[in-house]
This record gives sequence, structure tokens and C-alpha cells, in this order.
Amino acid sequence: MQYIWTLLKQQIPMKALLGSTLIVLLLLVPKAYLFAQQSENTISYKVTYNLSDEKYTVWIVPEYNVLNNNNSGQNELGATAQVTLAVPKDFIISNVTDVVGLWEKSPLKLGPGQPNQGWSNYSLDPDTNYYVISKSASETDYGTFTSGVDIPLFTFESNDCFGPLRIIEPDEPFIAAADDNFSLNVANSFYSRSGAPQGGNQVPLEQFRAIAGTAAICTQGTDTIDISVVKLVDQSTADLNDEVTFNIVVRNNGLVNATNIVIKDVLPDGLQYVSGAELIQNGAYFWMISTLLPNEAQTLSIRAKVVARGRATNTASLESVDQDDTDSTNNVSQVCVSAPVALCQGKTLELSVPSSSTNVSWYKDSVLFGSGNTISVSESGSYTNKAPNDACPTNNCCPIVVITETCCNPETCIPIIIKKVR
Repeated sequence: MQYIWTLLKQQIPMKALLGSTLIVLLLLVPKAYLFAQQSENTISYKVTYNLSDEKYTVWIVPEYNVLNNNNSGQNELGATAQVTLAVPKDFIISNVTDVVGLWEKSPLKLGPGQPNQGWSNYSLDPDTNYYVISKSASETDYGTFTSGVDIPLFTFESNDCFGPLRIIEPDEPFIAAADDNFSLNVANSFYSRSGAPQGGNQVPLEQFRAIAGTAAICTQGTDTIDISVVKLVDQSTADLNDEVTFNIVVRNNGLVNATNIVIKDVLPDGLQYVSGAELIQNGAYFWMISTLLPNEAQTLSIRAKVVARGRATNTASLESVDQDDTDSTNNVSQVCVSAPVALCQGKTLELSVPSSSTNVSWYKDSVLFGSGNTISVSESGSYTNKAPNDACPTNNCCPIVVITETCCNPETCIPIIIKKVR
């Protein structure tokens, strides 16, 4: 029902709804279905601005990998998607250009002050307006999804520079106002094969989770730099004593050279350093990049041995750089690796997440299993958790793999003595 409702609302031409005579669409669908987020394979949206060509770009940031339990292919394929931008009131979008998918080229501007639209009864900022940009419902090949690696969707330009531009948050008051006033679904959304659960012809589940990055600012100076750090791992599950390689992609998204960049990596207790760092100090690992040109990237690697069972999260971050970094939200990146946990049959194991995580959902083999910050498990399976206020706790949340096995109880097992006889 929720998917049908979203499709209906996305396919209604909003220009037809907001003409000289306003026609209100009435669909008898419970509001509880409007913006549900149910898939464990979530994504974020972000928007950036490039001063060199004066273009904005809208990106998708996947928080899962393809292939996965729902998608056995090499690429992600998806039908409907929608992004809503909050813009300064005088901002006008132009030259929408597709990168991946077919996006609305002349999106309608909504909000206070727009003709034939009544928003006076709603607490909306009169200096902010909105553009809802939908993708064609035809299936789109997004290419390979790697958790935490941005994929550009479309670019656009503006009539001038009026200030910051952002993607609306899930709780933006404009969403409720547009639904109550005009029966329009303006919430961000994304549907793909990875959001369609296994088991036959089931409806896809909403995958949009939150906003990544900060507002796109067209007033950046010409001497700015923006260092982004993305952490990747060659395998998210490994056995005890296996060695794994972590790659750290460091990119200068700014307009001038970035110099003397120091990157720091911290290995948790479950991982033992093997090789890769230029400097080891106080239990942390460091690299120095002397210069990164605009839009240049460099990949650093660190190899570690898995020395404990369970899930271990590795963190890389920007430690320092000569210039002022304009966006601190992309300076830290985490990725995890999981080693199977052995559990004796008939015993239970407690899995927990920090108390800072709220409304935690647990999944066993991609099926909802329980909720709360702590759960008990007694069966073999791959266990993952999701919480709306974090990314579980990283953009690549690997599972906790539990394997049950028969264990020898000293009270019931018959001892076997091996004796050498001549």
C-alpha cells in the first residue's frame, strides 16, 4: 500500500495540481503509510556545489553493498526516487542534467510567495522555498553500490548565488504542510531491488534514511579546500587470524592545493596491526600526504590481523591540514569487519549496542528479529542492527555471525584416554 501511494503521488503532475484553480487530490490512504522507512538497506542523499563550473550536484550515498541478500546482481537497479531541495526564495533551478536516471527537467517551485499557492496557515520560513525533483519510474541501473561511496544522480545550475541550498530533512515541516494542504508527497524517497525483500512478489520498502553532508554553499572563497575521507575494507567478514586490508581514500574536493595532510587510523582491540602505516605513535597509525591537487585523490592502505571474534570497527580521520577545511562532516570514516562467534547449542549470547542508539531494530538473516539495545540469541545466523539516529554504527555495518556447535559437557561426555602401547 505504501509503495502504491508513493507511486501515485509521484506520478501526479504537480503543475496540474497548482494551476490557476487549485485542485486538491484526495486519496483515502492512511497517513501512517506516507513516510515509513522499513528496509534495512538504507541510503542518504547529499548536495554539493562546485565553484569551478558553478554547478550543483545531487548524490546518493548507499549504506550497503551490492550484492546482498535482496539483490544477487552486480549492480543496483531501482524504479522511483525523489529529492526535495530547500532553496533561498529567489533561487531558480535551471539546466537539470541527468548523470544516472531520468530526472524532472522543469521542477515546480513550491512555498510561500509562489502564485496560486496558499501557505499562510503553516509555519514556513518565507525566505525558503522548495523544488521537488522526481526520477522517471523506469528502472535505472545505478551501477555498483559500495557502502559510503557517493554516486552522482544529476546536476543543475541557478540564476544567481543567494546562499546555502540543502536537501530537506525527514522531519521537515514542509512535508506535512504539502500533504495537508495539497495532498502532495514531497518527502525524499528511494526504492531499489535491494529494498525488495526476498520471497516472491513483495512490495519494495522505503530506503531513504537521512541527509549526508552539509548545505551546498555557493559563496565559498576561491582558496578553499575540502578533504573527504572514505574508509573501505576488502572483506566485511573474516575468520580468526585472517588478515584484512583497509583502504583509505583521501580526496581534495576544494579549489586549491591542499598541503601537509595528516591522516590518522585507529585499530580496535579485535584487530592487530600488520603493515602499511608511515608512522606509529601512541597506538595510532599515521600517513602524511604532502600535496593533493583539486579533485585529486590518494589511497592509503593498512593491513591488520583479526585476533578476536565478533565485530570490530576501524576508524580513519583527517588529523590536520595546512588550509581551512570547509566541511568537517566528511573528515571521519568507519568500516567494520566481523569474525564468526561460536556458541554452544542450548546456550545464549547477548548482543548489544550503546545506549546512545535509540529505536534499535535487529535482523537475523535480513529478517526482523527483535528490538532494543540488547537482545539474546541462541541460533546460528547473521545478525545486524539498525537505528534511526546512527548508521549502525558505521556506513558499512557488517553482521555479527553466530555459529552454534555441539560442545562437550564434562558431566555427560565420556572421557577418552589415549595410551601408547609397545
